[in-house]
Amino acid sequence: MIKLILVLIVGVATLLAVGECGVMPATMKQATAKLRQECIEKTGAAEDAIDNASKGIFAEDDKLKCYFKCIFEELTVFDESGKVNYDIILEMLPEEAKEVGQKIIDDCKDTTGKDLCELAYNINRCAYDSNPQIYFAI
Repeated sequence: MIKLILVLIVGVATLLAVGECGVMPATMKQATAKLRQECIEKTGAAEDAIDNASKGIFAEDDKLKCYFKCIFEELTVFDESGKVNYDIILEMLPEEAKEVGQKIIDDCKDTTGKDLCELAYNINRCAYDSNPQIYFAI
């Protein structure tokens, strides 16, 4: 259940948070440090590339793309068929975040990719484009 609550905070990623553009709140950083490290180890993604994504600089890098897929898989964002389950994500959001979350979902729900790595990456880019003021990458 906690993983699902993190999903929209992370972002669908829509990665919602209150704070400066591209800056992950300290409490979220602590809570997701293990998940971040696990996915870095699994994919070989560079921490700089992840941090740059929080600033809207998305490197065209397969390791970064698969890093976002790893995050999505760990947070159970993908259903059994590989589609993003936006309804569950929205249900898990606190009431005060639902309007912003719905806007990001509406903007990004038709995002596609040639595989799950590219899909997760493209959703993160879309979430940033939809609301760069609150986006951050885990």
